[in-house]
Amino acid sequence: MFSDSEVDIITRSLGQAQASGRHQSPKSLEYVKTLGRGGFGRVDEVSCKDLQQNFALKIIRRSVGGANSSSEFSIFKNEVEILKSLVHPHIVQFAGSHTFRNSFSILMHPVVDGNLAAFLRDVDLDAHRVPLETFNSMTPLYRLWTLMRCLASAVSYMHSINIVHGDLKPENVLIDGDQIFLTDFGSAKKLSNGKQSLETTYTLSPEFSAPETIESGNKDKPGDIWSFGCILVLVAT
Repeated sequence: MFSDSEVDIITRSLGQAQASGRHQSPKSLEYVKTLGRGGFGRVDEVSCKDLQQNFALKIIRRSVGGANSSSEFSIFKNEVEILKSLVHPHIVQFAGSHTFRNSFSILMHPVVDGNLAAFLRDVDLDAHRVPLETFNSMTPLYRLWTLMRCLASAVSYMHSINIVHGDLKPENVLIDGDQIFLTDFGSAKKLSNGKQSLETTYTLSPEFSAPETIESGNKDKPGDIWSFGCILVLVAT
């Protein structure tokens, strides 16, 4: 179950709740399991009994009254606004958000307990490499290339509306069967006023970052494409 502070979140839900105009309280959500942890906090799977649907709840720690409190809220607000603007079959869907004393929370759908990094660790691709003439939908490599096309579609869509993800890496590509969902928009930025890049203070993933991004700290569309290329190389080798 949620802690006392987490129970105070108020968030709107997907599906029937949106259609009826009702709002869901976390008191109607139940903790299922923790999906992952990171420097930001953790992601839990939660169940909404009223909707008979599960969600992913990203819980972000905050510095209460500290020097970073204002900047943390700005980062959280930016992630929420970007998620709300994204509607694509291969990008996680925003369901709701709230702020409270010790953390920020973002509710998302679908719930996926697996990512590309784990998939590549668990599957011996060399054992499944086959001649081109026998390359078909039954092979893991075919599945991976299909998923990469889906990821390319998601990145292309973001760039078409001037959003830069800024942290493309296997850990942020969720895999659910034959579906992928791009997630973690904490480093994402909306380009505006003709700008082609934005300076950021967010932590970079150097192995998937373009050299100019590491040097300048600026995140842009070419940087995302470089990161996507790094993922392709990782998948192909």
